[in-house]
Amino acid sequence: MSHNRFAFTSRKKQAGFGLPVAIFIITVLSMVVAGISKLGESSAVAFGQDVNSIRAFYAAESGAQIGLARLFSVVSPPESCDSSIYSDHTGLEGLNKCNVDVACSRVNNPPDTYYTLVSTATCGSGVDAAQRIVEVKAKS
Repeated sequence: MSHNRFAFTSRKKQAGFGLPVAIFIITVLSMVVAGISKLGESSAVAFGQDVNSIRAFYAAESGAQIGLARLFSVVSPPESCDSSIYSDHTGLEGLNKCNVDVACSRVNNPPDTYYTLVSTATCGSGVDAAQRIVEVKAKS
């Protein structure tokens, strides 16, 4: 009979032990799920910023090439190098509707003339916005 009494005593001492363990496990799992969710959200934002950053770079590069084509045109009279040689705020269709501004400056050093084109492109909006600047120097 003492054996039964011992089993009963140990069960009585263990009563209520499962509830704190269950609460602890649920709390830890909730924290893990919240951490994974936050990590996924920040990864999505970073991916959006990376994509817009690449688009902005290519848009700025395209703007610089358009500026050079206008400056050194062989088909039509070349444009003068004023403060703004090219601007597109309608959004370049092929580059996810990025805005591009190209500024031009000139330095005369006879017999050569040196041009500096600064192309600034902005893609995206809000948290995903990215801006890139490409500077091109040319000599004529």
